[in-house]
Amino acid sequence: MEFEEAREIAKYVVPRLLVELPVEIKLQLIKPGENEDGLLFRLIEKAASDIRWAAVGIENKKREQYM
Repeated sequence: MEFEEAREIAKYVVPRLLVELPVEIKLQLIKPGENEDGLLFRLIEKAASDIRWAAVGIENKKREQYM
């Protein structure tokens, strides 16, 4: 993956993580408690899903340019 592609993905993923997280998860981020591992897993799972989605979009744009 090229740097510009990674930057484009980050522009999509980071705001989604910060804005679209449910309030309960945002509160857990401020005051982590007993479920820190579960919270971390959910964050990583969401970020990975968003990254995959954005990467597929970039690949599709590349294919369209070559056609």
